[in-house]
Amino acid sequence: MARSLACADLARLLERGRFDGLFIADVLGTYDVYAGTDEAAIDSR
Repeated sequence: MARSLACADLARLLERGRFDGLFIADVLGTYDVYAGTDEAAIDSR
């Protein structure tokens, strides 16, 4: 129930901001792999 209320609140907020859409990725890992490792995607420097 709480999650559906949060989604409804988010939808109202986005409507007020005139957003056309929202994409929420549901990934449990990193996308990028450079030179055989995902360190470049994780590095926050």
